[in-house]
Amino acid sequence: MTKLIAVLMCLFAVPASAKGFLGDMGVAGEIVDLGTSEYIQKVEGSLTPANKIQTGLKVVPTINVDSGINYELIGMYSGVGVNGFNTAPHRDAIGVQGTVFKNSADANAVGLKCSVYDALPGGTSTCLAIDYPYPQAGTPTAGITLLGSSWAEGLLGIEVINPQSYKHSINLNGSKMAVGGKSGSTYCLQFNEAALQIDYIKDCGTPAESVVGRVAITPIATYSKPSR
Repeated sequence: MTKLIAVLMCLFAVPASAKGFLGDMGVAGEIVDLGTSEYIQKVEGSLTPANKIQTGLKVVPTINVDSGINYELIGMYSGVGVNGFNTAPHRDAIGVQGTVFKNSADANAVGLKCSVYDALPGGTSTCLAIDYPYPQAGTPTAGITLLGSSWAEGLLGIEVINPQSYKHSINLNGSKMAVGGKSGSTYCLQFNEAALQIDYIKDCGTPAESVVGRVAITPIATYSKPSR
């Protein structure tokens, strides 16, 4: 099986004044044919504004797809490794970080944005995919962590824009949703397909898990006007 991977090998964080030093900031990218060969393709990055959009780094690799080839195209790749055997007060390994300094009242600040332009039906379109290729049972692992400030109020963890366009804003696929905990017990809600009810579960995710209540779903009775 052949994979074609476009990988950005180097990431640069530089101020706009560094353009004279880096020129147009050409960045070495790499397209690798893992089955046979390897060659370098230059991926152009520029600090020059285009259409009033200032871009720190722009990567636009393209592959003309052959239907007989399995491929994976990665616009930007970051692989960060931390090796250590002693303990330390605080250590973070961050693959990609987006920080925005909003110093204008009428600006829209977005730390990380993903846009998918789907030209043809078929396949899938996903803005964020999270997987765990090598999870550890002893490591608390979360796909998304929402960290609010201790002094802030009124924050929105997840906001849905144009909800009418979504078939499902969130689809749990029948999995458990933790809603809180007390005295070391975690309480969850889960859809019970057989009973068509919502189970209220204590100690969910542990061997002591048990259903301690149910939220009944009452069908709405509909009546049709009798014909005459």
